[in-house]
Order: sequence, then C-alpha cells, then structure tokens
Amino acid sequence: MGVFDKLKDVGEKVGDKMDDIITGKDEAEKAADKVEDAVEDGKEKISEAIKALDLDNLDMDGLQNLLKGKESDLDSVAADIGKKVLASDTSKGSFDLSSIKDLLSKANEIKEIISAISSKIGALKG
Repeated sequence: MGVFDKLKDVGEKVGDKMDDIITGKDEAEKAADKVEDAVEDGKEKISEAIKALDLDNLDMDGLQNLLKGKESDLDSVAADIGKKVLASDTSKGSFDLSSIKDLLSKANEIKEIISAISSKIGALKG
C-alpha cells in the first residue's frame, strides 16, 4: 500500500466519522444505549418488587387483599396523572408527556405487580 493509498484510506475514515457526527449517529446510539439501560433497570426493579412481596407464602385471601391494595395504588397514580394533565395548558390541543413520565413509569410497575399477583391467584384457583 502506497502513501497515496494510505492517505486516501485515512481521508475516507475521517469522512465517515464526519458523516456520523453530522447525522448524529453517535448521539443516537448513546441515547439508545441509555434507553436500553433504563428499561433493564426498570425490569430489575419490578422483579425485585415482586420477589419482595413473597407471593408464594400468601394464601388466597392474602393475595386478594394485596391485589386490591395494588389496584388502589394504581387508581391513585392514575388520579395523579389526570390532575397533572388537567393542570397543564391543554388549550392548544397538545400535552407534554415528559411531565408525567415518572408517573407513567410507576403505573407500569404497579401493573406488572398486579399481573404477577393475578397470575399467582389464577394458579391457585386452577
């Protein structure tokens, strides 16, 4: 490989890197990695929460009471979401979901726990 070939190769690599920077490819990949990490972290937290409930050691009444409590928690979070939506300026016909992102995440966690409890109840009935 001659000097001109090496310069051409370096020029192509620099050009490719510049294209990535201009198109935001690196930033998009970093953002995607952060989202993926957050999803995994959320899954781990939900698993830990379900394990902490120790569903195997509860009888049917205990499971049903726990289910009612979690459904009440979900209703409370839903009410908080509604309050934030109503408190915002929605006269323009739009709403910024980022303002309730934390509440939506909490609601999804509760729904996963409710699903696990319901599954356990179904297994005991089945």
